[in-house]
Amino acid sequence: MESLLLALLVLVLPVASVVIERTAFAGPGTAGAFLLFGKWVMFWGMGVRLLLTSLWPTLLPAYSTRQLARVPGSQPAPPTQALTLAHVAVGLVGVAALFFPNWVFEAALVGFVFFGLFGLEHWRQPRKSGYQYALMASELCLAAFLLCFALYRMRSSSSF
Repeated sequence: MESLLLALLVLVLPVASVVIERTAFAGPGTAGAFLLFGKWVMFWGMGVRLLLTSLWPTLLPAYSTRQLARVPGSQPAPPTQALTLAHVAVGLVGVAALFFPNWVFEAALVGFVFFGLFGLEHWRQPRKSGYQYALMASELCLAAFLLCFALYRMRSSSSF
């Protein structure tokens, strides 16, 4: 189930959003497919994805502490709380970039660093489940895409 949601947020919804935007709002000022895809990847794959992953630890902090931090007890562990806040912060930046196009370059760099570090951390873990492999692959692919997107935006500085 998690892998399906991951694919939906990282690939399916961004592609669907590009198709809808290009067909509904096609005109002389419409941005190219790469720029539109980058915009929607930041919104869905970075913003919405991270905000959704921060909901579970916020709503059920004790469960998340036992599952994520492997800490027994009912109080949320400080590392789990910090991780949740990082997800919220980066997720809000990803969502905000949709409404503030001038933030796109910086948001893409933040996403590159965030997903790159998380992907490398998952890569270092010796035993991974199928979902953890999917998560690691999506994080590293998102990091690479966001870096390319940021560099492209830096060179072209065209708006959406």
